[in-house]
Amino acid sequence: MKTVKIIYGALLTAIKILLTRFFSIQLPTMRFSLSFIPTMMIGMLFNPFISGAIAAATDIIGFAIAPKGEYFYGYTLTAFLSGFVYSVFLYKKEVTLKRVVLATVINVVLLNMGLNTLWASITTGKAFFAVAGPRIVKNLIDIPLRIVIFMYLIKLLSKSGEFRKVFREEKSMG
Repeated sequence: MKTVKIIYGALLTAIKILLTRFFSIQLPTMRFSLSFIPTMMIGMLFNPFISGAIAAATDIIGFAIAPKGEYFYGYTLTAFLSGFVYSVFLYKKEVTLKRVVLATVINVVLLNMGLNTLWASITTGKAFFAVAGPRIVKNLIDIPLRIVIFMYLIKLLSKSGEFRKVFREEKSMG
């Protein structure tokens, strides 16, 4: 693994922690954040297991720096799976709308609406469906927003020589 990739991984980890813990809107059972962006970019840089491990470590480090509520391992599992899924679709692959849509839908529907709703139900003591209602609305709005934001960002960043050098080193960006 090249030093430059490690540095970008660390930088994206720090950005994710900042976006998640300090620049997000936190409600009792859901969070509004742009932290999916660095997770997706980590998925572009590293294989699924490393991406998942980075995402899980980011969750643990973020909690240690700025805890919001009690630590619950389920959210760390979801973070791992999120990094893993993004990497399955984006690592060493051309970034296409289809890949971004599939990765986003799996992350939002299965992980955010599924697992994270289960974790929110467990940690708040509320019934699953009582927690699910507002989360479903939020996450259905999130899907197109995440796709548009990420595709636009990739288009902008693809014009950067440094970005192309690091991210195109192993794959085509389309």
